Formats: sequence, structure tokens, C-alpha cells
Amino acid sequence: MKKILMSLMTIALVIGLVGAGTVAYFSDTETSTGNTFTAGTLNLTVDGANDPLPVKFTLTDLAPGSSGTITYVLANVGSIDGYVDIEGVTVVNASGATPESEPTPDTGELGANLLVTVTLGTQTVYGPAALNGFAGNWDVSESLTAGSTINCVISWSIPDTVGNEIQGDIATVGMTFELAQTTGQ
Repeated sequence: MKKILMSLMTIALVIGLVGAGTVAYFSDTETSTGNTFTAGTLNLTVDGANDPLPVKFTLTDLAPGSSGTITYVLANVGSIDGYVDIEGVTVVNASGATPESEPTPDTGELGANLLVTVTLGTQTVYGPAALNGFAGNWDVSESLTAGSTINCVISWSIPDTVGNEIQGDIATVGMTFELAQTTGQ
């Protein structure tokens, strides 16, 4: 019986020593959940619209001495700053209705005789020069911060010296505005 009592005391002593080694000190933990990464946006609108854009202008009955301006309002409605360029400018000339007084063959000379100056924000991009020469891509890289707007203004005129060669002619212009995160993109 003495052996059993000694064994029980030894077991109690071992349990006491193990228990003493696992004494708890103060502690506190905090958990952070729901953390997210969200990419910003670049979103260019032209006159308040996204693609497809409506036709901006249809000018008719132009004659020598005619002039005017066309203004596009470009807005960065995204959340990050960007740079605006004018891309993919096309000019297509057509002869239209040719009256008797125009030389034949008529190849559509309006684009060669219509003078334009194109300004984007503070930069003159083109002109004053013939509309035909404006075709191409223009690496303007005009800064457009998030939430702001700039204007693209096209001033145009037909010199008084132009004769019958433009009668009835049609010049059709297409252009794409691009908003990119970096210049030259």
C-alpha cells in the first residue's frame, strides 16, 4: 500500500509541475478582415457621352469666306489622372453634287481648301493649315486630372480666294480622343 501511496504522490507531483509550467499571462489579439485593393478608373467622356458618340457637326452651305468654331468638351470622369491624345483622324473627300461651273473630273477639293486650327487644352495641335493635313495620330499628351475637363476647339475657315472647285464637295472627318494613364501610351 505504501508503494501505491508513493506512486500517487509522484503522479500528483508531476501533474503539479506540468501545471505550473502552463501558467497563463495576459494576452490580447485583434483580427483585421475585409481589407480590399480597388483599381482606379480612367473614363473619358466627350460632350458628356461615351462611345458610340453622336455626330458632332454637319455644316452645310459653306462658301468662300465662311468660318466658325466647333468645341468638344472632354471630361475625365474616372478616379485617376490621365493624358488626352487625338488618335485616328481621318479626312475623306467626295465630290458631292457637281454643278456645271466646276471643273471635271471633280475629286472633292474641300479638304484641301478648308483651313483648320485644332487646339486641345492649352496646346495648338495643328494649323492653321488645310484639313487634309490633319489626318493621322497626334501625340498631344495634354494632362487631364480626375474630375476635370478641357476643350478641344476646331476653328475653321474657307479663304475668299477659293473658287468653283469646292462647289458641292464634301469633307467627312472622323477622330478618336484617347485618355491614357501615361504620356505617349
